[in-house]
Amino acid sequence: MRVQGKRLIVFFDGECLLCSRLVRWCHSVDQRQRLWFAALEGEYAASCREELGLSEAGGNADSFAFYQEEEELVLFRSDGVVALLRSLDGVWPLLGMLLSCLPRGLRDQGYDLIARNRRSFFTSGVTCSLPSESLRGRILG
Repeated sequence: MRVQGKRLIVFFDGECLLCSRLVRWCHSVDQRQRLWFAALEGEYAASCREELGLSEAGGNADSFAFYQEEEELVLFRSDGVVALLRSLDGVWPLLGMLLSCLPRGLRDQGYDLIARNRRSFFTSGVTCSLPSESLRGRILG
């Protein structure tokens, strides 16, 4: 079942500890509660995978995508990270603005380096804890 509205949806790798931590962090700084979260392996992502291009060749969405429902715009890699930062509260939009000043190619190289190594950097001896009740309420199937 698709959720309609003006939400900002963070699609993330549900099997990645770094991605799980990112979701928890985003939820904690999202004072306006505009963000929703969906694991790329989940039913919600499967229901809109083709429509949103989440399965594009080249693996654009193998770890992260940011969907702005109102604009019907899905952003991948560093463009998605910049848009996510700009949607948060506090100083994070400033960081997003600063990152957007860098050439996309350079930003994407940094993103790719982290995405390619995220499982080896963030696995040893650490386990995921269950999400809080408020976070569970913002996760789309």
